[in-house]
Amino acid sequence: MDWFRMYGEFAADPKVQSMSEAMQRRLIMLLCLRCSNALVTLQDDEIAFALRISEDELAETKALFLRKKFIGEDWSIRQWDTRQYASDSSAARVARHRERKKEAAKRDCNVTVSAQNRTDTEQNRTDTEEASATRVQPTAAVELSIAMRSAGIESQPADPRLIALAQQGVAPETVTAACEEAKRCKPGERIGPAYVIAIVERWAAEAAQLRANGATAPAARASPSRRQTAQDRAQEMADYLNRRKDQNHAPASPDIIDINARPAGAGG
Repeated sequence: MDWFRMYGEFAADPKVQSMSEAMQRRLIMLLCLRCSNALVTLQDDEIAFALRISEDELAETKALFLRKKFIGEDWSIRQWDTRQYASDSSAARVARHRERKKEAAKRDCNVTVSAQNRTDTEQNRTDTEEASATRVQPTAAVELSIAMRSAGIESQPADPRLIALAQQGVAPETVTAACEEAKRCKPGERIGPAYVIAIVERWAAEAAQLRANGATAPAARASPSRRQTAQDRAQEMADYLNRRKDQNHAPASPDIIDINARPAGAGG
């Protein structure tokens, strides 16, 4: 979990405390975005959305923060590197731990060549799986939220359900397709993000059911010993949506989404 150092002087710094509580909150939000490395990738309208303010309020905020020298013209946080220590990162500790494990393996004279090769293979697979499970692009949930907002459906990038979709590798195009499906099911009605997320989850369940029945999964993905990566799941979802579009599939009830529903024609 990303974290950064917050100093006690925040409570007494005249530059900070002379601002309104709203401006102080916006400053903390910028620090959070910088901590997750999302700040450098966002445009002004995306920053405004992340701060939950209008673009006019964002312009006012930027002008104030520039005067107080909290930020640069590119929204970079001044003195960030001098106040955040490289030792705060766990990357170096993890690297040292893995190096010690490799040295211990070399000293073990009872390990056969074949066993050593298998150990290296398993270690590489574990490293890949750990990286896949823990690595979530900071902007992934924001991109899914923007896809919803572009379709006229209000959403929050901090929504745990949206973050879960991002961790599963769901693409913005999938969310856009789900928004279109939701509007088709409930024409003229106000649609919330939960309804769209339920559609995506139902599609994922249907794709998983088809895969379990051996209807769509290639041989390389059908092996029970291989854990899927986020990219695999995203590709399978894209393939499933393309087939669904070709078949012009429509849900049985436009008002109810059953995420446990079996796809038409599924055996078992």
